[in-house]
Amino acid sequence: MDIVNGVRENGAGPVSLETGAFTAGTSSLTSTRVNKLSRKTFRHRDHRAQPYNRATPENRVCGEAGPSGITHTTRLQNSTPPHNDQDTVRSLTILERLSSIDLPEQQKPGALYNSGESEPIFISGPATSPMGPLRVEFNFSVDLELVKKENPNVQPGGRFKPKDCEALQKVAIIIAFRYREEHLKYWLHYLHPILQRQQLDYGVYVIKQDGNDTFNKCRLLNTGYAEALKEYDYNCFVFNDVDVIPMDDRNTYKCFSQPRHLAVSLDKFNFRLPYVQCFGGATSLSKEQYLKINGFPNNYWGWGGEDDDIYNRVASKGMSISRPTGEIGKCRMIRHNRDKMNDPNPQRFNRIAHTRETMYKDGINSLKYQVLSIQKLDLFTTITVDVGKP
Repeated sequence: MDIVNGVRENGAGPVSLETGAFTAGTSSLTSTRVNKLSRKTFRHRDHRAQPYNRATPENRVCGEAGPSGITHTTRLQNSTPPHNDQDTVRSLTILERLSSIDLPEQQKPGALYNSGESEPIFISGPATSPMGPLRVEFNFSVDLELVKKENPNVQPGGRFKPKDCEALQKVAIIIAFRYREEHLKYWLHYLHPILQRQQLDYGVYVIKQDGNDTFNKCRLLNTGYAEALKEYDYNCFVFNDVDVIPMDDRNTYKCFSQPRHLAVSLDKFNFRLPYVQCFGGATSLSKEQYLKINGFPNNYWGWGGEDDDIYNRVASKGMSISRPTGEIGKCRMIRHNRDKMNDPNPQRFNRIAHTRETMYKDGINSLKYQVLSIQKLDLFTTITVDVGKP
């Protein structure tokens, strides 16, 4: 039996991803009807739709109506040789060499990517169901007033909650920020419609580092986690680089049974996962998963290494990295020069090699910051903070 997105290979019914056990009575479709549909809906392993549970609008759970992207899990202990922190150091060294090479584009920027595979068939669902591959380009100016008009259901502070269904998760999307106003405009332009189609109960938090001292991405992300919880009872946290935009809205911004790597295949790396330990760009962790690894490291000042430290934390706790398929996990990155005061961290390789020794005393339990201001803008909440100096 092959389990993908909680669906049996033969389409007979939902299966628990945690136990592999058949879950009886969760779909009102008869087995005959499902088996009949399975020849169309499940004929290709990369586009399977979960059987729809026909519920009334009053009690319908968001996300019942269509696929949220195919999940496969990379088991850390079984992927390539046994993992240790030195493996991550070697992989990061290779990645930095690749980053300096301009790889050819497979298709022109902004093209509508189509793998030629069969499209998923929606058994039922609202008009706001995910659309699939999206055109993402950065050759135009974004007017935030227009973005607001196009997203009238987004409330001040960047909050949205579905009206016709109950979201299973409360998602805080956290962006570490400085000097990237134009990138943020593109992110808001593309992501708000995507997140609403995914029927998420979500809020967008932009955590801005004050001053011109060396940038500290993870300290800002930890701050976003702490501040978001003061406002709402979030149980899922998406950490998104401001310059990373998903190209398929079936790549669901929610949390899974294992930490989720959302930005699987970036155009920067020719739409390939650069190395198996890669865990950056856009990721999601449940509150429980985040606390299990003590949040993120606070001692990475400047560019590089923090994403790999987080990977080491996940691995050390026996968790796995789940990912959508490379096709659904495609993302575009806005090309830009490295920011001022964000030079490569010369200590990053040494720190990565000692993650397991430092993670228990360096994380959310040692976070220090000072909130300077909080602004509830139309499309996001911006929190300006002083995170100190190296």
